[in-house]
Amino acid sequence: MTDIEKSKLAMYEAVLLFMSSNRTIAVNIRAFVWAIIKFRKIVEVIKIKEQELLSETLFMSVKVTKARDELISALLPISSVLFNLARKTNNQELKQRSKLTQSYLIHCLDYELLDKAISTEVMAHKHLGKLKNSGISPIELNELRLKTDFFKNALSDKIFSYISSETVLTISNLFADADKILYNFIDNFVEALASEYPDFHEEYFYIRNCGQYKEENDAFMQLEEE
Repeated sequence: MTDIEKSKLAMYEAVLLFMSSNRTIAVNIRAFVWAIIKFRKIVEVIKIKEQELLSETLFMSVKVTKARDELISALLPISSVLFNLARKTNNQELKQRSKLTQSYLIHCLDYELLDKAISTEVMAHKHLGKLKNSGISPIELNELRLKTDFFKNALSDKIFSYISSETVLTISNLFADADKILYNFIDNFVEALASEYPDFHEEYFYIRNCGQYKEENDAFMQLEEE
């Protein structure tokens, strides 16, 4: 489930909680009650499908985590040697590019880790003649390349597994169905009650607008990351 879908699901649940706390207002409008019940059932199915998706992607997630840890273990000794070489030779560019800590690599994004692994391998090959007594040889660089490729392939497999999952499509369709009920029925019913129940109307659309803002913000953050 994407961050946008998670935010939307949280908004759905907030709407249902609000309706449950104000059930006396809707109880006499038969179509309103039907819409809420239908909406609640869809939300419950979404949550079930979310758990199914987590189970489906668990193996791939474990594979990516293992590949990531192995890449970091292969990368750190090489970057450390390069950093020491940069200090000894006063190579400021090399010093800056090879200054990698375990904490940074653990917390950086996947594409950042791949970039650091590839650039470190390139730098190490460039300075290989100066690394003879440091324990870094073509063998270690080849191992780094293999770990980089393994991590890259693990990421690709996880992405393909996700986008080709029938559960992902089902969840997407369920969100579309939920939105139709929310926008075409529940929103309209609440709007029709604005004059009779102004506080109910105001609080409901506050919840809806907060959810909309979070959804749009998540979408903006995803664009920024891309």
